[in-house]
Amino acid sequence: MIIYLQGIALTPMNASLLLVPGYVGGIFPGHTMGRLSDNYGSRGIAALGIFFSGLAIVVYITLSPIFITLYCAFSLPCYG
Repeated sequence: MIIYLQGIALTPMNASLLLVPGYVGGIFPGHTMGRLSDNYGSRGIAALGIFFSGLAIVVYITLSPIFITLYCAFSLPCYG
């Protein structure tokens, strides 16, 4: 994903910052999903994870360069 984002005229820093919210968002449900898979089995949890991963790929595919530029312009001041 980073290489693709750099290929559409983003710097390595901007491409990395664009992906940070997904990484941070993955931290929080990790413990909960682990507990749920212990209680209910991993098959349904894995299917749900694959579904949301596919949904995220569709969202990234539909991003236009102008959206990415605007996102980076508004999010960079938040990172200091």
